[in-house]
Amino acid sequence: MLKSKLTNISMVFNALGNETRLLIIHYLINQNEDSIRVGKIKDALGIPSSTLSHHLIVLSQTGALKQHKKGREIYCSVNQKCLRDAIMVFDKECCLNL
Repeated sequence: MLKSKLTNISMVFNALGNETRLLIIHYLINQNEDSIRVGKIKDALGIPSSTLSHHLIVLSQTGALKQHKKGREIYCSVNQKCLRDAIMVFDKECCLNL
């Protein structure tokens, strides 16, 4: 069980190791909306549609990003639990001496 959880967390960190994906997550976290339309992300970050689509798929596959449709539009939001679980790998006792 622990190994499986750590494998999933490793995939999240691997996905966030890409500057563009980290930028997407950072943008979503700093918006005052529950979810953001993909077109708005594209316009705000200046990322071509095909590139953005690729990065959103990678983030979704790791669980770091949630997507849902409203009509013809796709909306994205950060999966806060997933990111929190990844961060909690480094618990308080681990980092006391840093």
